[in-house]
Amino acid sequence: MTGDRVARLQDWGRLLAEARDGSALAHEPMHGEAHWRGVAWAGLRIQKLSPCIKRDAVIAFAVLHDCRRETDDWDPEHGDRAARVAIRSRPLRRLIGAEGREIVAEACRLHERGLTRPGSLTIGACWDADRVNLVRLGFRLDPRYFTVLSSEDGTLGAVAEEARLIVSNPPGWDTLFNGTLACD
Repeated sequence: MTGDRVARLQDWGRLLAEARDGSALAHEPMHGEAHWRGVAWAGLRIQKLSPCIKRDAVIAFAVLHDCRRETDDWDPEHGDRAARVAIRSRPLRRLIGAEGREIVAEACRLHERGLTRPGSLTIGACWDADRVNLVRLGFRLDPRYFTVLSSEDGTLGAVAEEARLIVSNPPGWDTLFNGTLACD
């Protein structure tokens, strides 16, 4: 493994440490780290559907989007708190630059509002990755709330079915972070 790849993996570890530090729910099943890993897995899966989606931004979103939730119940400010972590994160800036960091912050800030983002497939992929994980709660997925995944082309159903199978035990961070290096 080259020095650059090692440095990138270390920065992913630092980003995860930032997410864990101050996370009230990291060990909770609903919005904790297992969910974050499920979102990361789905993000990697969705990114394969469209190469223009920024893979690192989707994984960073997965790590951060619920890291500042204070409760599993209604917490309308948690996206804003996660966005602040993204904006302040030095490891994130090294990984994806200032522009990428802004994309992640916006995705975090707005992720629970039920929006779609056809004009930004990366942000749409972030939200799709989170929403497809609603299968863990038994929710029926409404195609109107997805940007990249579609019921018309079968991608929503396919990724949802795969998510059902991995949701109780998503891949570990080493596997997921190594997925970000696939094209390096």
